[in-house]
Amino acid sequence: MVDETLEKNSSEPTVLGLLGIEAFDRGAYQEAIDNWRRAIAGMSDPASGEALRQGIQIAQQRLGQEPEGDVAVEEEPQGPGILARVSLDDELAGRLDDNTPVFVVARDMNGELPPLAVARLTLGDLPTELVLDQRHAMSPQANLGQVEQARLVVRVSESGQATPQPGDMFGQRGGVAVGDTDGEPVEIVIDSVVD
Repeated sequence: MVDETLEKNSSEPTVLGLLGIEAFDRGAYQEAIDNWRRAIAGMSDPASGEALRQGIQIAQQRLGQEPEGDVAVEEEPQGPGILARVSLDDELAGRLDDNTPVFVVARDMNGELPPLAVARLTLGDLPTELVLDQRHAMSPQANLGQVEQARLVVRVSESGQATPQPGDMFGQRGGVAVGDTDGEPVEIVIDSVVD
Protein backbone atom coordinates (compact mmCIF):
# COMPACT_ATOMS: atom_id res chain seq x y z
CA MET A 1 0.00 0.00 0.00
CA VAL A 2 2.87 2.34 0.81
CA ASP A 3 4.42 1.81 -2.62
CA GLU A 4 1.06 2.26 -4.37
CA THR A 5 0.35 5.49 -2.48
CA LEU A 6 3.78 6.94 -3.24
CA GLU A 7 3.42 6.01 -6.93
CA LYS A 8 0.30 8.17 -7.06
CA ASN A 9 1.72 10.95 -4.89
CA SER A 10 5.44 10.84 -4.08
CA SER A 11 5.08 13.56 -1.44
CA GLU A 12 2.10 12.12 0.49
CA PRO A 13 2.88 13.43 3.99
CA THR A 14 1.16 10.74 6.06
CA VAL A 15 3.01 7.87 4.38
CA LEU A 16 6.32 9.75 4.45
CA GLY A 17 5.80 10.52 8.14
CA LEU A 18 5.24 6.83 8.92
CA LEU A 19 8.27 5.81 6.83
CA GLY A 20 10.31 8.31 8.84
CA ILE A 21 9.14 6.76 12.14
CA GLU A 22 9.96 3.26 10.90
CA ALA A 23 13.46 4.39 9.85
CA PHE A 24 13.98 6.21 13.16
CA ASP A 25 12.97 3.12 15.17
CA ARG A 26 15.63 1.01 13.44
CA GLY A 27 18.30 3.68 13.86
CA ALA A 28 18.38 4.88 10.23
CA TYR A 29 18.33 8.52 11.29
CA GLN A 30 19.37 10.12 7.99
CA GLU A 31 16.65 8.18 6.17
CA ALA A 32 14.14 9.35 8.79
CA ILE A 33 15.25 12.97 8.34
CA ASP A 34 14.92 12.74 4.55
CA ASN A 35 11.40 11.25 4.76
CA TRP A 36 10.23 13.78 7.34
CA ARG A 37 11.57 16.72 5.31
CA ARG A 38 9.63 15.48 2.27
CA ALA A 39 6.53 15.02 4.46
CA ILE A 40 6.73 18.57 5.82
CA ALA A 41 6.94 19.95 2.28
CA GLY A 42 3.56 18.36 1.47
CA MET A 43 1.79 19.28 4.73
CA SER A 44 -0.91 21.88 5.17
CA ASP A 45 -1.17 21.51 8.98
CA PRO A 46 1.48 23.62 10.80
CA ALA A 47 1.16 21.64 14.08
CA SER A 48 1.97 18.34 12.37
CA GLY A 49 4.88 19.95 10.56
CA GLU A 50 6.26 21.24 13.88
CA ALA A 51 6.09 17.74 15.38
CA LEU A 52 8.11 16.33 12.48
CA ARG A 53 10.63 19.17 12.78
CA GLN A 54 11.24 18.12 16.38
CA GLY A 55 11.72 14.55 15.17
CA ILE A 56 14.28 15.79 12.64
CA GLN A 57 16.14 17.66 15.39
CA ILE A 58 16.29 14.55 17.60
CA ALA A 59 17.51 12.44 14.67
CA GLN A 60 20.18 15.03 13.87
CA GLN A 61 21.38 14.99 17.48
CA ARG A 62 21.65 11.21 17.39
CA LEU A 63 23.77 11.54 14.25
CA GLY A 64 25.99 14.02 16.08
CA GLN A 65 24.86 16.88 13.84
CA GLU A 66 23.97 20.36 15.03
CA PRO A 67 20.15 20.35 15.20
CA GLU A 68 18.16 22.87 13.19
CA GLY A 69 16.77 25.30 15.76
CA ASP A 70 15.89 24.49 19.34
CA VAL A 71 14.13 21.22 20.20
CA ALA A 72 12.42 22.64 23.28
CA VAL A 73 10.22 25.06 21.38
CA GLU A 74 8.35 27.05 24.00
CA GLU A 75 4.83 27.68 22.80
CA GLU A 76 1.29 27.23 24.03
CA PRO A 77 0.43 23.64 25.02
CA GLN A 78 -1.58 21.77 22.38
CA GLY A 79 -4.29 19.31 23.32
CA PRO A 80 -4.31 16.88 26.22
CA GLY A 81 -0.90 16.01 27.63
CA ILE A 82 1.20 15.05 30.63
CA LEU A 83 3.06 17.27 33.08
CA ALA A 84 6.09 15.29 34.26
CA ARG A 85 8.89 15.94 36.72
CA VAL A 86 12.06 14.05 35.81
CA SER A 87 14.87 13.55 38.30
CA LEU A 88 17.94 11.37 38.76
CA ASP A 89 18.32 9.06 41.75
CA ASP A 90 21.15 10.28 44.01
CA GLU A 91 22.86 6.88 43.79
CA LEU A 92 23.32 7.31 40.01
CA ALA A 93 24.57 10.91 40.17
CA GLY A 94 27.98 11.56 38.65
CA ARG A 95 28.05 8.46 36.42
CA LEU A 96 27.74 10.38 33.14
CA ASP A 97 28.47 13.92 31.88
CA ASP A 98 25.90 16.70 32.18
CA ASN A 99 25.60 16.93 28.37
CA THR A 100 24.52 13.25 28.02
CA PRO A 101 21.19 13.08 26.13
CA VAL A 102 18.04 12.21 28.08
CA PHE A 103 15.01 11.01 26.08
CA VAL A 104 11.51 11.26 27.55
CA VAL A 105 9.15 9.01 25.59
CA ALA A 106 5.40 8.49 26.02
CA ARG A 107 3.98 5.25 24.64
CA ASP A 108 0.54 3.68 24.60
CA MET A 109 0.01 1.18 27.40
CA ASN A 110 0.01 -1.84 25.06
CA GLY A 111 3.05 -0.76 23.02
CA GLU A 112 1.11 -1.11 19.76
CA LEU A 113 1.59 2.41 18.39
CA PRO A 114 4.70 4.40 17.47
CA PRO A 115 5.92 6.73 20.25
CA LEU A 116 3.13 9.19 21.10
CA ALA A 117 5.51 11.93 22.23
CA VAL A 118 9.28 12.37 22.40
CA ALA A 119 11.25 15.12 24.15
CA ARG A 120 15.00 15.49 24.52
CA LEU A 121 16.82 16.91 27.53
CA THR A 122 20.32 16.62 28.88
CA LEU A 123 21.43 15.19 32.20
CA GLY A 124 22.43 18.69 33.28
CA ASP A 125 18.79 19.82 32.91
CA LEU A 126 17.66 17.50 35.73
CA PRO A 127 15.68 17.76 37.87
CA THR A 128 13.15 19.49 35.65
CA GLU A 129 9.47 19.68 34.77
CA LEU A 130 8.19 19.42 31.22
CA VAL A 131 4.88 19.13 29.39
CA LEU A 132 4.47 16.39 26.80
CA ASP A 133 1.62 17.05 24.39
CA GLN A 134 0.79 17.07 20.69
CA ARG A 135 3.75 19.35 19.94
CA HIS A 136 5.98 16.36 20.75
CA ALA A 137 4.21 13.86 18.47
CA MET A 138 6.35 12.37 15.72
CA SER A 139 3.37 11.58 13.50
CA PRO A 140 -0.18 12.90 13.13
CA GLN A 141 -1.27 9.24 13.37
CA ALA A 142 0.19 8.71 16.87
CA ASN A 143 -0.20 11.34 19.57
CA LEU A 144 -1.24 11.67 23.21
CA GLY A 145 -4.73 12.81 22.21
CA GLN A 146 -5.48 9.21 21.17
CA VAL A 147 -5.10 7.65 24.63
CA GLU A 148 -6.38 8.18 28.16
CA GLN A 149 -3.30 6.66 29.78
CA ALA A 150 0.32 6.36 28.71
CA ARG A 151 3.55 4.73 29.81
CA LEU A 152 6.45 7.12 30.31
CA VAL A 153 10.02 5.95 29.82
CA VAL A 154 12.98 8.22 30.51
CA ARG A 155 16.38 7.00 29.32
CA VAL A 156 19.82 8.55 29.69
CA SER A 157 21.65 7.44 26.55
CA GLU A 158 25.43 7.71 26.64
CA SER A 159 25.59 6.52 23.01
CA GLY A 160 22.65 8.61 21.79
CA GLN A 161 21.20 5.46 20.18
CA ALA A 162 17.48 4.72 19.88
CA THR A 163 17.86 1.22 21.30
CA PRO A 164 18.91 0.78 24.95
CA GLN A 165 22.62 0.04 25.44
CA PRO A 166 24.31 -1.51 28.49
CA GLY A 167 25.11 1.27 30.95
CA ASP A 168 22.19 3.47 29.95
CA MET A 169 20.22 4.72 32.94
CA PHE A 170 16.42 4.75 32.90
CA GLY A 171 13.21 5.20 34.82
CA GLN A 172 9.62 4.46 33.86
CA ARG A 173 6.06 4.79 35.01
CA GLY A 174 2.91 3.23 33.62
CA GLY A 175 -0.73 4.18 33.88
CA VAL A 176 -0.08 7.91 33.61
CA ALA A 177 -3.29 9.86 32.96
CA VAL A 178 -3.35 12.05 29.84
CA GLY A 179 -5.32 15.26 30.14
CA ASP A 180 -4.98 18.66 31.76
CA THR A 181 -1.37 19.79 32.29
CA ASP A 182 -2.08 22.38 35.01
CA GLY A 183 -2.07 20.05 38.03
CA GLU A 184 0.64 18.27 39.98
CA PRO A 185 3.42 16.73 37.88
CA VAL A 186 3.91 12.99 37.52
CA GLU A 187 7.18 12.03 39.19
CA ILE A 188 9.61 9.88 37.20
CA VAL A 189 12.91 8.99 38.82
CA ILE A 190 15.80 7.61 36.77
CA ASP A 191 16.82 4.84 39.15
CA SER A 192 17.87 1.81 37.06
CA VAL A 193 20.73 0.82 34.76
CA VAL A 194 20.47 -1.28 31.60
CA ASP A 195 22.47 -4.52 32.08
